[in-house]
Amino acid sequence: MDAVDADDADVADGARLPARARVTRASAERLGTAQQFWCTTKCFVRDVLEAREIAIVDDASDGGEGVDDGRASELYEMRGRGGEGEGDGTRASGTRASFVARRVEVCGFVVEKRRRKDSKVIFTVDDGSGCVECVVWTQDGDAVSGEQMELFGIASTADGAAAVARDIRVGSLARVQGRIRDWNGRRQINANAVQVDLDPNEELLFWLDASLEI
Repeated sequence: MDAVDADDADVADGARLPARARVTRASAERLGTAQQFWCTTKCFVRDVLEAREIAIVDDASDGGEGVDDGRASELYEMRGRGGEGEGDGTRASGTRASFVARRVEVCGFVVEKRRRKDSKVIFTVDDGSGCVECVVWTQDGDAVSGEQMELFGIASTADGAAAVARDIRVGSLARVQGRIRDWNGRRQINANAVQVDLDPNEELLFWLDASLEI
């Protein structure tokens, strides 16, 4: 039986979100010129957890050290993968530049699921590199942004989203697409596409794609 939460639990001790990256409004307007900005980025959960939220500041802003006066943008700076002195021989020698992502896709096993009273289901995906909470709204659209969800071909009516939420079970392999969001001190993926009960081989193929993409 799924657990039912009335409120979000407190953030675990020691859990900290990465410091936000401050970008001027003029620089933010140029982010859309990068092709990857408009794509869904396949990545590992660790990449999601380490991504830095971009705070947009006025061009004239010169916030002092330790001051974060930027506006949240729902954009995240992801660190390019490559050799970073790990010395394990498993990474390429070159390090790719960081880039900005709007949407991400992760693949892993569902290790926890709980249903809240405000029409959303929260489930945790573990891909071996880390764990991240994913949120599915079981009502029409996203209550935060108002955008309609498309759950891999299933229209986001209240019944459609609820049907997908019922299929999400602990132990099942799932692929999740959505936007990264920080909520109540937690890093989450606000899902607008979910696919469950995948062939286990799909996880290996996803790892290969994610390794090549970032």
